[in-house]
Amino acid sequence: MSPVASHLVEQRAIHLTVLVMTRHRPGVQLQIKLRSSRFDLEVFLPSKSEFSPAFGVEVKGATAIRRLLSTDLTQLRDRLTTSLKGEFREVRFPVAIAAVDVISESVYFGWVVRPVFQQNQSRLRLAGATLKVEPLTEQSLKQTVEKLSQWHNRRP
Repeated sequence: MSPVASHLVEQRAIHLTVLVMTRHRPGVQLQIKLRSSRFDLEVFLPSKSEFSPAFGVEVKGATAIRRLLSTDLTQLRDRLTTSLKGEFREVRFPVAIAAVDVISESVYFGWVVRPVFQQNQSRLRLAGATLKVEPLTEQSLKQTVEKLSQWHNRRP
């Protein structure tokens, strides 16, 4: 693929991710900042506190999703997982991956740096050997927003 075509695929993937994340969300208004200093997207959740819960999203696009995901579409390819883990190993901020098929407009979502509850505290965990993904749907995004808000509220 030429550099221009590759750039167009990445741009389309980013815009499709924004579209899917902001479409039909009654009661949930996400603020999305394109191309932050570290991530393709920064997503800010609504909050009544001074600091909004937020997470970064790295977007990868392809004209065929199997270039990014396993055959059964449940995990990121090993090469991409290794690359992302290396890039975000030191980040102290939740980071997600959006793997996008720009032809079918399917978006798959997973955590590179996952917000978790451990010993009754909010912590971050780097993805393991495999990075699980699932289709980004209205329901899965709603659950992600709820879990991230709970995680943020339990932080010291």
